[in-house]
Amino acid sequence: MRHGWLLIAACCITLVSQSLSAQESVERTLQGAYIDFPPLSYTDDEGRASGEFIEMSNELMEDAGYAVEWQELPIGRIYRYLRDGEIDVWAGSSRVPYAEPFTVEPDFQPMNIQLYAFHLPDTPAVDSVSDLFASQLILIRGYTYLGVLDEAIEHASTSYDLAPSHVSGMRMLREGRGDYLLDFKSPAMTALEEVDVPGIQRSHITEWAITHVFSHRTENLDDIIADLEAAWQRWEQDAAAE
Repeated sequence: MRHGWLLIAACCITLVSQSLSAQESVERTLQGAYIDFPPLSYTDDEGRASGEFIEMSNELMEDAGYAVEWQELPIGRIYRYLRDGEIDVWAGSSRVPYAEPFTVEPDFQPMNIQLYAFHLPDTPAVDSVSDLFASQLILIRGYTYLGVLDEAIEHASTSYDLAPSHVSGMRMLREGRGDYLLDFKSPAMTALEEVDVPGIQRSHITEWAITHVFSHRTENLDDIIADLEAAWQRWEQDAAAE
């Protein structure tokens, strides 16, 4: 009987030790935000933060000793929350001119996103933003496009409509409500799984990096950035060794 109690006690000690080790591996929980950008970041049917970039971010943060509580927010609110310190990190675009005065980024950029002008077969391909002048554009509501399209949007000969979602944008293009849909490759290709646009074409406009954008008000920010950069360096070393 005594042996049985000793075995139970040993199991309890092991479980407590494992629990404490798990807690110690996460130094701090950060508040994070993302926009709806499938398949890289989105909210799944169960209300959880999902997507390729979110999953990668969670693994990297855990390796660095952190956890993140994610929430999906409109981009304008994300900028405001970063500025005011209401969130610690945004999984989003690197070096956004508007956000640079109140944000800090690590020295690595995990992924790139590509901006395309999607169009129907009878619409000419484009090579640059200036080729969009005098066109009817379809833009995704809430996207700033990092200001890349401002010259075309503000041109007197250009008009545009706003689509509430990537799927809606594809439907608008299919119905001839615009010459070009300006959208990013990943969410646009996801939308095309739901919307059939016969003969759709795409012209590459530009691309830029996405990363982990931190509020300058985040507590112990230098330590967090250093931990994250060290974790990323370990990932790179492991990848090179494979």
